[in-house]
Order: sequence, then C-alpha cells, then structure tokens
Amino acid sequence: MPAYPSADKATPLIIVGPPRSGTRFITNVLNEVPGVTVQGEIPVFIIDRVIRTVKRFQRMDVTAGPAKELPDKFSLSSKDFMFAVWANLQKGKRREAGEDCKYFGYKTPYHEKYFDFYNAFFDPAQPIYICCIRHFEDHLLSVQARWPGRGIAYVALRYILSLRRIRLMKEKRPDRVLLFFLDDYKAQGSSYLHEKIFDPLKLKDIRAAVKRAEQGPVNTSAKHGCLKKEMLAGRQKLFLKVFPRPLHDFESLRRDYG
Repeated sequence: MPAYPSADKATPLIIVGPPRSGTRFITNVLNEVPGVTVQGEIPVFIIDRVIRTVKRFQRMDVTAGPAKELPDKFSLSSKDFMFAVWANLQKGKRREAGEDCKYFGYKTPYHEKYFDFYNAFFDPAQPIYICCIRHFEDHLLSVQARWPGRGIAYVALRYILSLRRIRLMKEKRPDRVLLFFLDDYKAQGSSYLHEKIFDPLKLKDIRAAVKRAEQGPVNTSAKHGCLKKEMLAGRQKLFLKVFPRPLHDFESLRRDYG
C-alpha cells in the first residue's frame, strides 16, 4: 500500500485554524472515509525549510548545463515530493494512503499562513482547506489548559491573526475553503458535518465517519493530565472588556460564513 498517492490523482486537503478548535477531530473523522487520508501535524520549521528548498529549485536555470537533464515532468514530481513530505515528516504515526485515495493532506494549526504558497505550488490543481474555529473564550480556556504559560494577550493576538487569514482565504477561494465552527457542530450534531464537510467534498461512504464523529472530540489536555477551567478569571474578563476584538472577529466571521 503506498504511503502517499500520485499528485495527479489526489486533491491536496489541508486542515488548519487556531489550535484546540477541532483540527484533530475533523482529521479523525475524515480518516474514516474511504478515499481520504489526512496525516498529522508537521512542525513549522520543517515546512519553512521545504518551502525554501522548493523556491531555490524553482529559481534554477534548467535550460543549460547539468540541470537540462532534469525530467520534463518536474512540476508533477515536485508535487509528489510535497505529498512525500506530508506523509513522512509529520509528528505522528504515518497513515498509508489507499490506491483509491481522492483527498490527501495533513492537519496543523496555524498553517493557513501557507495558503498563498500552496495555491501557487499546486496550480493548476486547487487545494481544499478546512478551517476549524471555535469561540474565543473556549479556545482560550482550552489552550491554557494544554499550555498554562500562554497568556491571554498572546493567545488573543494569534487568534485574531488566524481568523484574519481565514477570512482572506474564504474571500479568495470561497469554494475551496470550508469553515467548521466547533461550537455549531456541538449544537447541531451530524447534520452540521453533512452540510459543512461531507457534502462539499462529495463524500459517499461516510457511515464509519459519522460513527467516529458521535464519539466527540478527543480531549488531549486530559490525556496530558491538564484540566480545563470552566470560566474565565476576573483579569481575563477585564482584558476582553477592554479589548473585545477576538470576540468581535469570531462573531463577524461566523455571521458571514457560518
């Protein structure tokens, strides 16, 4: 069984958004669908180095010298190379792609920053992005349960930047950028997954995926022995009263694209 499909047969699928917002949940659900393979997280420094390498190669003069012996199909080969990176350099256990793999990709929070690069790199193919988002207060409590040292100002600024990028992504490629609001899924259940994920991707055999979704998101904080607080502290409430931008940006994005 191949570790990754040929890039001319599978559509790139990238799951992004702020951390603790459902990226692992959507990954686990989609990996239950035949024809979909989503790998785990890839550290930023790895993708940055890969991108620098690709860009250096793209600047090479392939019309003279030893470089002229490069294959004519370099464009496709380079896309296969990116699939190999996703399959082999992610932090978790590699998932093998089936021969009928229709969508192949990976999930990593904040990798919406690579949106423009991936669009240009895979052109004329168009990657599909699933952006996972949740209300800022729940996001903050979950982040601080997992990483207690991250203060509210730091978390808020990264959250705002992430939502800003997601809005721009949706504006540029509305049909290729899917938004998954974790809060709405918790309120609506499987019908929300059908509307926002399964139907746009034209997925058919989703019985196992629905069953997996019914188990709910995995609480990785609890697995690390961290307990999530149920309410914001007084100073956190004061911060959001003075600086409500994260709350406003979430509601605006949800109102326009939820």
